[in-house]
Amino acid sequence: MIEGADFSSEMLKGFLRARVEMAGYNAVFPGQHASTKKQRPAFDAARKAEMERIRKRAGVTVVQFDLAWMGRALSVQPREKLWRALGVDLDLYGVKLVDYGKWEKIQ
Repeated sequence: MIEGADFSSEMLKGFLRARVEMAGYNAVFPGQHASTKKQRPAFDAARKAEMERIRKRAGVTVVQFDLAWMGRALSVQPREKLWRALGVDLDLYGVKLVDYGKWEKIQ
């Protein structure tokens, strides 16, 4: 178990939002910061596409993704799928997810 690891619903929300924001910026502003309003539609489209890509890779429903996006509690299976879709190996961290946003260390 890596000290300080957090697999709460709030942390999943943060990881999802960070990944989507990064995808938007990387698609529209490679190597630079967002600076002009005229590029905003392309930025928004890239973010939306990344959200859908993660959702499909995880194999979760739109409702399940939206709940995770808002930091709401989900059952174990959709959370595990979303963490995997984000490239996080829960076993590596010695973590077992338990119902509705909680997790515990594996002994």
